[in-house]
Amino acid sequence: MPSPVPIIVLAQLFGTSLWFSANSAADDLIRAWGLAQADIGTLTNAVQLGYILGTLTFALSGLADRYPASRIFAACAVLGAMFNGAFAMSAEGMGSGVPLHFAVGVCLAGVYLLGMKLVVSWVPQRAGDPQ
Repeated sequence: MPSPVPIIVLAQLFGTSLWFSANSAADDLIRAWGLAQADIGTLTNAVQLGYILGTLTFALSGLADRYPASRIFAACAVLGAMFNGAFAMSAEGMGSGVPLHFAVGVCLAGVYLLGMKLVVSWVPQRAGDPQ
C-alpha cells in the first residue's frame, strides 16, 4: 500500500496557500479599496494573530487528542477556504476583510499543526529524522 504522506503533504501545501492570499492580490486591493500599503500588512497580521490564537486553542483544549486529526484537518481546510472565498467575494474593506483573514488564520492552525501530526502518525519511525 502506498504511503499517504505525499497526499497529506500536498493537501497541506494547498491548505496553507491561504496564508498569503491578501498579499497576492495586494495591488488590486489597494486600488479597489483605496488602501495604503501598510493596510496589506494589517491583513497579513490578522492571519498571523488568528494562527497564534488558533494554535493556543488547539494546545489548551486538547481537541487534536480527542478527535481524529484527519477530520479536524479537513474541516479546517474547508472552513479556511470558505473564509478566504468570503474575503474574495464579499469583503468591501478593512472592516470586513480583517475579521475574515483572522478566521483564515485560525483555520490555518488546524491545517498546519494537524497536518504535521498526521505525517508523524503515519511514519513515527522517521520523526526527527533529517533524511
